[in-house]
Amino acid sequence: GHDRTPPMPFAIRDAAPEDFGLILPLLRGLHALHADARPDVMGPPDDAALLADLRALRQEEGATALLALAADGPALGYAVFAIEER
Repeated sequence: GHDRTPPMPFAIRDAAPEDFGLILPLLRGLHALHADARPDVMGPPDDAALLADLRALRQEEGATALLALAADGPALGYAVFAIEER
């Protein structure tokens, strides 16, 4: 038999503006990936700018923000999206 790690319990819920501090470490990681790939374009991370970008995305018409949280609290992921009808 194969040993299987039990799944990590988590929840997905709407991300409120007060959750943005939980999302910030994920934004920093994403910024670092982009900066590694394109240091000529991406400057050093700026928390205020990262949060401003997240707020602007969240305020777009029809935008939804979701947050995935581990049962013990840390943010595992986030998504900001809008569904467009064509």
